Amino acid sequence: GFMSTVVYKVTPDSKVETARLLMAEKNVGFLPVVDVRSLLGSVSEREILAVLSI
Repeated sequence: GFMSTVVYKVTPDSKVETARLLMAEKNVGFLPVVDVRSLLGSVSEREILAVLSI
């Protein structure tokens, strides 16, 4: 196998549902949260599911 150079990401303004759909579509378990210049953090599938189940 090989590693992909494509990085899927969301911004602080992204909706939770948008992040969930991107994770499902791209089969990834977490996404970095970035603004124009820097990495702010990350969000995991588990965190998203916890928010959506409330």
